[in-house]
Amino acid sequence: MTQAADAMNDGPKVDTHAHAYTLDMPLAPTAWHRPPHDAPIEAYIRELDTHGITHAVLAAASIYGDYNDYQIDCLRKHPRLRSTVILNNPSTDRYILEMMKKDGVVGVRFQRRNVADPPDLTAPEYKLLLRRIADLGWHVHLLENDGERIIKPIKALEAAGVPPRDRSFRPARSR
Repeated sequence: MTQAADAMNDGPKVDTHAHAYTLDMPLAPTAWHRPPHDAPIEAYIRELDTHGITHAVLAAASIYGDYNDYQIDCLRKHPRLRSTVILNNPSTDRYILEMMKKDGVVGVRFQRRNVADPPDLTAPEYKLLLRRIADLGWHVHLLENDGERIIKPIKALEAAGVPPRDRSFRPARSR
């Protein structure tokens, strides 16, 4: 085995984007599809183990809106996981965000794709939310497929001091 291959085998192996859900979860009114089957966390953990993946970041599935309960339950059961959440309420209290962080939340996912009129991240209530996200050291996952529409939100993230890249994996937290 080469020295580079040895070095790769020594470090963590991370899946940086996965979804976990069950069909009984409430879909958001704006959901553009209904999943055909469950994708439970237990099956995903088995898949990670099968392939030697040590850690993973769950991406909040925007079809469930801000129903983040299943994601957070997954984090509480599996300390090797981190997750993003959907926050449709920009005035989500700092204490709630801090509790989410203790559970393993590392970022917010803003669904802009398939949204005719996405929220303005330069509006005062979103400036407050972005500052809280920056203060927590979280990242923002912008889901957008229109290159012109992504420029303004990126500038808002930069102005708020949101980290430019994911720093999800930190030493294990105490429970």
